[in-house]
Amino acid sequence: MRWLLRYLDRFFNRLYSSEYNPLYRSGTIAVGLFAFVFITGIYLAFFYRLGTPYESVLSIQKSPLFIGWIRSLHRYASDILVVVVILHVARMFAQRKNWGPRSLAWISGVGLFAMMLFSGWTGFLMVWDAQAQAVAEGGARIIDSLKFFSDPISQSFSGISDPPASFFFLILFLHVVIPLGMVFGLWIHTSKIARSIWFPKKKLLIGLGVVLTFVSVIWPAPLAEKANLLARTGSFPNDWFYNFWLPGVEDSPRLIFFIFTAGLILLSAVPWIFKPKGQQRPKPAFNDPKICQSCSQCVSDCPYEAIQMVDMIVSGAPKNVAQVNPNLCVGCGLCSASCAPFTMGPVGRKAGHQMTAAKHFLTEARSDTNPKTGRTLLIGCQTQLGSHSRLEKFCRNNSDFDYHSVQCAGTLHISVIETLARSYSSVVIASCPERNCHNKDGVLLLTERLSGVREPTFMQKEIRARVKVFPVGDGEEFRLFQFLRKGSIEKFRASWVQRLPAILASFILLFLVAGTTRIHAPAPNESPLLRMSLRLSGQSEKKCRVPTPEEVKKTLSHMQAQEICTYRSLSYNLRAQLDQQLIVDIQLDPGGMRNDRPLYFHKDFSVPTGRHLIRVNLNPVDEGQTSNVALSFEKFVHFQPGRVILLYLSADQKEILIKGDLNE
Repeated sequence: MRWLLRYLDRFFNRLYSSEYNPLYRSGTIAVGLFAFVFITGIYLAFFYRLGTPYESVLSIQKSPLFIGWIRSLHRYASDILVVVVILHVARMFAQRKNWGPRSLAWISGVGLFAMMLFSGWTGFLMVWDAQAQAVAEGGARIIDSLKFFSDPISQSFSGISDPPASFFFLILFLHVVIPLGMVFGLWIHTSKIARSIWFPKKKLLIGLGVVLTFVSVIWPAPLAEKANLLARTGSFPNDWFYNFWLPGVEDSPRLIFFIFTAGLILLSAVPWIFKPKGQQRPKPAFNDPKICQSCSQCVSDCPYEAIQMVDMIVSGAPKNVAQVNPNLCVGCGLCSASCAPFTMGPVGRKAGHQMTAAKHFLTEARSDTNPKTGRTLLIGCQTQLGSHSRLEKFCRNNSDFDYHSVQCAGTLHISVIETLARSYSSVVIASCPERNCHNKDGVLLLTERLSGVREPTFMQKEIRARVKVFPVGDGEEFRLFQFLRKGSIEKFRASWVQRLPAILASFILLFLVAGTTRIHAPAPNESPLLRMSLRLSGQSEKKCRVPTPEEVKKTLSHMQAQEICTYRSLSYNLRAQLDQQLIVDIQLDPGGMRNDRPLYFHKDFSVPTGRHLIRVNLNPVDEGQTSNVALSFEKFVHFQPGRVILLYLSADQKEILIKGDLNE
């Protein structure tokens, strides 16, 4: 996955530049999209009517520009959010940023992903079109296949009546409450990370909003036909980002549930499954209490709050010392650059080890390395494999440049930089892009030290003037080479002409997302359906007897009764025929743990098109119970393609009724 990520980074860096590469900012872009969805959703809620959900959405769709395009923006932003979140997860996984102190961020991110999907499904239900009907029926099949409830959820969508306004109120409530919970989840997601950033740069956020608005106005989001529970859902424009599971739910609802559940469990277990072990795990930082100066700079710089100042006795005297928690330390080494006396850092990567490597490099470098020769030293990061090899090759082919590689520019101590700068007229540090630093905030901390904002910093202004930092993403090396040859190290600023490919690519990507929501779901079988949805309650057998003298003695006088009666819920035989074919012959037992719940039967039968005779008999298993309900039904019905004929019980449970497009 890393090699694929490197190629994608290279492509997008050339297109957008590393400063605005969306792959580097997938997390903040996801929050920005979530903000778009949240704000537009609140606005649309003022025009939504619970009693007529589809009609209200249709009214919004056909309304003037000030309302209609907002629904499309709400929909498209939700779809892009799924894509961006998946990219964010893939990136964090490929960069192994999912273990140790990052575990909480990873697990909370999995929870946020599940909440995002569930919130999306409630949004589709609110529309109550053909896609919403498919989501409702598919979700009901999944729940019923697990047999969590004695009452089948599918019966709510049998077609006896349309879902009431209370159903859409519940869905609207969930559609609002879940995003509010996601805001709290975002806080948890970033709570253990220092200097966390929620939103992308203003220009990137504005550009994203402009592109979304343009596509929403030009190409409104699709709206299928109104849901009809007495018709099979035909081919409708399916939103594959959220409802990719619909084609398989009719045949394997339980399998779909277990795939979802197993996927979430595996994602949640990633911090433990892929945790580096043995030699693969970076060594944690450590500090010598005797040398520590109690400056607490390493505490401020640590991205994961792995370092704390503690009081201890050192050489017989109390002292406030920086102490590393090895369970929270990921071995990034950023604290190596924080410590003026070189005492803090991981094994082999402290500032003292860096200084030894720098002096060895100067010894091996050309003999004419001094500030007056006009030579330039280029320092590159080993964490950027692609850029590292290209920078090294450039320096080999240009006699005016030397190349020195370090593990991470953010861990480079200021004294080491100063030592190198004394031997060169200029030092250029080719760092990782700010939002794709291998070690979080390494470039930020380095830049602040070089500018004097953060300690430790340069002692001499003359030395500081020789050092420049140039963030270089994979694929951007040519820009650095261009400026190096000119002798001017400046930040790259693209003109409108140079930005045009990036702008066009943004529109193309968004139109591809919008087009994906218009791909129709596979058309189901168009054969007619016979749906039997029966619910029979209150059918029980009563048995009474005279209490024995012993029972009378044990009962208080005011609670004594002439008879002791017990009730037993009855089972029924259900037998159904289509013409001369027997399609149902089962015994229905009362539901519930105590077998005191109503009898339920809900099932669809595929029927050939044409005129058929339906016979149904529902009788108690104990034929002697003549006082209980015994029902029968017989009727010729013409079945039409794609339509549903429904058999159900009347409100008083005294007869079996039929509903649908009847043509006797």
